[in-house]
Amino acid sequence: MPSKSSRLLVLVSVLQLAAGGTAQNITVPARLQGLEGTGSQSLPFGITQTGANAVRYMCLYDAEELPWTGPRVISAIALRADNDVPNTTSFPQINYVSYILTLSTSTVRVANVSANFDANHGIDRTVVVQNGSLVLPAQPAQAGVRPANIVLPFDAPWVYGMNPLRTAPAPTTLVIDLQIWSQPGPGSGNAYRLDNFASCSSQPTLFGSPPGNCTANRNGGGAGNAVTISGGSTMLAGGTYVYTLAGMPPSTTFSLVLDLSNQGTFLGQPLPYPLFDPANPQQPLPGSPFPFAAPDCWVNVAPVHAVPGTSSASGTGNTTVAVPLGHQFVGVSMFAQAVVLDPTANQMRLVTTQGLRSTVCGPLGVARVHFLGNHLATSGSAVIGQGAVFEVQ
Repeated sequence: MPSKSSRLLVLVSVLQLAAGGTAQNITVPARLQGLEGTGSQSLPFGITQTGANAVRYMCLYDAEELPWTGPRVISAIALRADNDVPNTTSFPQINYVSYILTLSTSTVRVANVSANFDANHGIDRTVVVQNGSLVLPAQPAQAGVRPANIVLPFDAPWVYGMNPLRTAPAPTTLVIDLQIWSQPGPGSGNAYRLDNFASCSSQPTLFGSPPGNCTANRNGGGAGNAVTISGGSTMLAGGTYVYTLAGMPPSTTFSLVLDLSNQGTFLGQPLPYPLFDPANPQQPLPGSPFPFAAPDCWVNVAPVHAVPGTSSASGTGNTTVAVPLGHQFVGVSMFAQAVVLDPTANQMRLVTTQGLRSTVCGPLGVARVHFLGNHLATSGSAVIGQGAVFEVQ
């Protein structure tokens, strides 16, 4: 077993390494460094509900959202006021907010957040501010992201992740527990909002060969228009995502094909794969197993997974796809294309859409638990994907 002196040297070394990372303030969640959050939250300061000016407000952040690894000394956190409408949004100074602040690390992942406050804390739970008094600074209208100037200094520095000196597992989550027992009540002009991560936006984009003359015969008597594919602007891990098709023949069958790539091959040939001979569009591609051609129709996605559907009387259709749950899927793209049955469009009796790429944009590994009216509440409302944006000092 190491001697006391050697253990002390290890402790000093770890503290020095951790302290070396505190020279610059850094934003949590890390990907919102210099970026405005996608939400605005009146919790915990902008409460206007009668009798609810006392609040217990907890935020959890998975380790992947932290802009550091290993131990880190933290002497304060600084919250960031919202600026959802640049050059317009403003908040007055608020006097005074009385609070208790507790920090811990935890093995409770955001996906498993509990409505019970104490269940989310880890064994290193520490009251870092015992009797805090805070003035919320005035936030005048300005352009761009606000500075994180709502500073909560600790009574003494706290160290995140001192795991080399104990047998506990590495922390997977940072927990911030703010208990406000007094602040200006309703009617005090305290609609003071924090920058918050809530929804996210990731606009889908088309890819692959455009349909050209690959059109659906929607009226039974002549050439139609290309079938279109579109998707929502928010794709969340653990949620559902809706694809919308339009321009199909009425009451026909279609199949939405999906893959995690628009690369690779189809029938041994690279994508995009033509369902016709480019040199003679009315004929099938030489060597193709299909005996007929679908001029200007392309396979843009290898059909790893397919979801069937039926168009409406107006030629539209929706397909809902489940998105896997997990932080590791944020940033992953899903590639989709529809294949539509149309017996009168061409000899192959089908048409295809262009490809559509949609990317999982959230939720971040952030969760919030809160209760209004009692700073000593033991449980509250838990929401995944929402939480305050702040800086570590």
